[in-house]
Amino acid sequence: MKKIFAIFSLVLVSLITACTAIEKPDEITLSLSSGPIQLEVGKTHQLSITTNDTLGYDISSSNHEVVTVSNTGLVTALKEGTSVVTVTSKTNEEVSKSVNIHVTKTYNLVIEEPSTYLWAGQTLQLSFETSGEEVTFKSDNEAVATVDNNGLVTAVSPGNFKITMTLASDISVKAEISLVVYDETSTILLEGDSKLNVGQTTKLSAILGPETAAPALAWSSSDEFVATVDDEGTITAHKSGAVTITATSLTSTEVSATHSILIVNELVVDGEAKTGDKVVVEDLEFEFGTTLFNTLEAALDTATDGAHIYLKNLELLTLTILDKSVTLEGINDQVVAKNLVTIDASDVVIKNIAFNEQGAIHVLQGSSNVSIMNNKFSDLNEAVLQAILVEEAQGLSIEQNEFKTLKHDAIVIDDIISGSLNINKNIIDGAEVAIKLAGSSYSNDTEIFIQRNSISNIEVAFDVSLNDTEILAYARFNAVSSFSKYPAKANLGSNFDFTLNYWGSATLDLNQFENISERMLMGHYESEAVILKEADYDPTAPLFIYITSDLKVLDVNDEIMLEFEYLPYELKDGRFRFRTDAPDTLLVTGTGLLKALSSGQATIRVEASHKFSNAQDSITLDVTTDPGIDLVPSIDTHSLVAGDSVRIEATPFPVTIKDSEVLFESSNSAIATVDSEGLVTSLTSGSVIITARLVSDVEVKQEIYLDFYENLDQNNLMDLITMNQQSHLKMFDFYEIGTGPTYRVVGYESVSNYYFDEVTPDTSLMIPDIYKGKNVRPGLPLSPIPAGYTTYNDKNIHWITVHDTANTATGSGALSHANYLNNQARINGAQVSWHYTIDDKAFYQHIPEGEVAWHAGDGSNLVGQGSYLGGGNRNAIAIEMSVAMGDDLYRIWQRTAKFSAETLVKYNLPREHIKFHQHFSGKHCPNALLVSGLEPKFQKMADIEYKVALEYPGAQISMVSNHPDIIDNMGRVISMPLHNTLASYTVTVVYEGVTTSRTFNVYVPGTTR
Repeated sequence: MKKIFAIFSLVLVSLITACTAIEKPDEITLSLSSGPIQLEVGKTHQLSITTNDTLGYDISSSNHEVVTVSNTGLVTALKEGTSVVTVTSKTNEEVSKSVNIHVTKTYNLVIEEPSTYLWAGQTLQLSFETSGEEVTFKSDNEAVATVDNNGLVTAVSPGNFKITMTLASDISVKAEISLVVYDETSTILLEGDSKLNVGQTTKLSAILGPETAAPALAWSSSDEFVATVDDEGTITAHKSGAVTITATSLTSTEVSATHSILIVNELVVDGEAKTGDKVVVEDLEFEFGTTLFNTLEAALDTATDGAHIYLKNLELLTLTILDKSVTLEGINDQVVAKNLVTIDASDVVIKNIAFNEQGAIHVLQGSSNVSIMNNKFSDLNEAVLQAILVEEAQGLSIEQNEFKTLKHDAIVIDDIISGSLNINKNIIDGAEVAIKLAGSSYSNDTEIFIQRNSISNIEVAFDVSLNDTEILAYARFNAVSSFSKYPAKANLGSNFDFTLNYWGSATLDLNQFENISERMLMGHYESEAVILKEADYDPTAPLFIYITSDLKVLDVNDEIMLEFEYLPYELKDGRFRFRTDAPDTLLVTGTGLLKALSSGQATIRVEASHKFSNAQDSITLDVTTDPGIDLVPSIDTHSLVAGDSVRIEATPFPVTIKDSEVLFESSNSAIATVDSEGLVTSLTSGSVIITARLVSDVEVKQEIYLDFYENLDQNNLMDLITMNQQSHLKMFDFYEIGTGPTYRVVGYESVSNYYFDEVTPDTSLMIPDIYKGKNVRPGLPLSPIPAGYTTYNDKNIHWITVHDTANTATGSGALSHANYLNNQARINGAQVSWHYTIDDKAFYQHIPEGEVAWHAGDGSNLVGQGSYLGGGNRNAIAIEMSVAMGDDLYRIWQRTAKFSAETLVKYNLPREHIKFHQHFSGKHCPNALLVSGLEPKFQKMADIEYKVALEYPGAQISMVSNHPDIIDNMGRVISMPLHNTLASYTVTVVYEGVTTSRTFNVYVPGTTR
């Protein structure tokens, strides 16, 4: 039984023991920062240690010379090397963790923050420190910017990026910097204050576009004496003035913006201000004790030259002396000066102040550039002799002040020294003398302007006493009324200008003025209401014109300059137009020269040639001359034969006797008789003189020669020539309008339709063959004549086309146009050309007669084609006639008619084949010939020239003038005689060995009527 119990006990113990072994204790855990860990000498690192060991842990370094470690796990690197830091559980030593610590020397890798901005295409050299170690660079976004191993950054496109600098020997050592590539600036908007007081600062705001634009701006000031601006856009005010601040983009220097700011030097005096007060005036804040005061004396003590002092709620009761260059301006109606204000400085302004009692202004000697504006003077004491007294004026402005019921004078200036004196727009109602000024030693550049003042209820409006130095000085546009003594008085011999004023009545009484001439009172207004308004006044425009010439009658051929004056007198370089209502009677040139041409009456008007002026004046003049008689026969050619009758029209002159009775008589009644009406009847062949006399004065007479031939045969060359001679010459008068100046053409026809000279072209300036085939000289032969039309010659010349050049400029004759065509050919210019150019002396050929030229405006139409004749370009010879001013157009027409007719004969063409440009395109050309009305005369010239060339080849026809001062040997009238003249010439014809001569008389009308 004991044995069994013992066994049972042993089993029980075993069971108990077994049960105890199954209940294990909690497991120890430990964690430690992962490694390896790299530290630089001198650096520390806090290890992260966690454990559930309630007893804690032990920590140790395997190499205390390399690193030490605190009980809390703070590792300190001491020197280069490696150490193992081990953390071990105190409960169970088998539980431990280790980390390797590598200690390296200290590396100083630093990238400095750049001070500049980047935008696409720009580069930036990074500033960095590496302690001498080799490093590499890398951009994390090379689409935005790249970087090389020298740290040079190149911007590629806008965006953000980061640069990493890594130690080459240890990639774990690095430094980083974040940068931005901006957009280029396209717009800049500057915002900020528009006004700044001296000594203050303000910063401008720059708004850039786009929003991602680089904030890189260069700032500048237009005047650094007035204000400066720093790199951040902060403005510092230094002195008063206007300044412009400019911000220019560094990304694109053509993009900039400006901001204008006014720098002022301002103080405020408020009689009600007290300590701690601030006020705002004109958008600026003023603080008591610095820029705000309650007495003028305090403000003046603070003020510097140029200060603008605003006044409000203030009475000036004591004597005020201004010895600084300041502006005093009242800004409400409570600013009153009741005592004298004395100015003893230059550049002083007094504005918007009421003066009463003892209040007045006294400007001392030496004070210059003083302005007194918008003040009111009223209720001044008897002791105040002048509201404004200026001892010496050296630049003075007194404007827009009001003076009411003064006991004495309003404005008195004792002496004028220099500069500009302006007394303008003041109202003076009630005073002894309104404006009194004197000057004895002023400089010759002094100017005095007294304008637009309203003056009434005074003894004297203006009292002026100046020396004889000539200066610009006037009182103008003033209104004066209700004066008891003089509206104006001046010293003896004064030249002070009192023109253009209203003097209290519609008419001017010169006796009311003292020592002022009528000339200096011209242009007076009839009422105050009609004084020219300031807004309508243009100082460059004449306001009034006065003809001063004392003229009533002129004789024919008189030439005299029209004299006139205009206001204002000081106006320089005035421009005027001169007009006549009878240019054939009295001509006036552009300079005002009157030329009496014929008897009659004419009105000459002078007008201001200014768009803002209607000033004008006129004078009517009679033109007369010694009496005479004009004679005009009904048949004016040498075509009269025995038995013919002709009527003589007689017109006495000057125009005042044009209806006087005339008596006719014949020198030989056996040849021809004349009745009382001037009808001449021939009885036989021969020459007779018809005389016309005034019945009222038989000494006034005029003769005319008439030749009656036995017969005249057109088939006889001398008779043919005779019938084309003039016995009486007509005048032509027209205006030629071309591409140059328009000019008047006046002259007489030639004595003969036949031109007594040869017309031969000069071929020395023809367009060379090297330009043949180009624009100017196409070089094409004239086109064949179409079927149904006659081919007259082998060159297919069908027409002679007559033009004029339309170039009216002086000197633009035949040579000028020959040179023009050659220059055009050289540069292959426009498709314009013709064959000949002729003037009154020269005649040049340009293109051979058988070649096409571009002149007629009918394109490539041939004869009979198109809306006009056709063939102007393709089948014609073109002649351009000069219309240059100064050329004898009538001679040119005769020379052209002669050459054209001879060319017709040369190419077997009919007489009617001389045509005008007009016939091929409708263009009004030749313009001069057409507007003159002398085309029929041109056709008669061509008729006789054609007939002579065709029927009398080889004939020699010449003439000799017996009056070469009037008629040349070619038949042209080269001068227009003053009086009717009977001239003569002899024509000689040599034909088929026979010489015949005949003398002709011609009546040449005089220009005097």
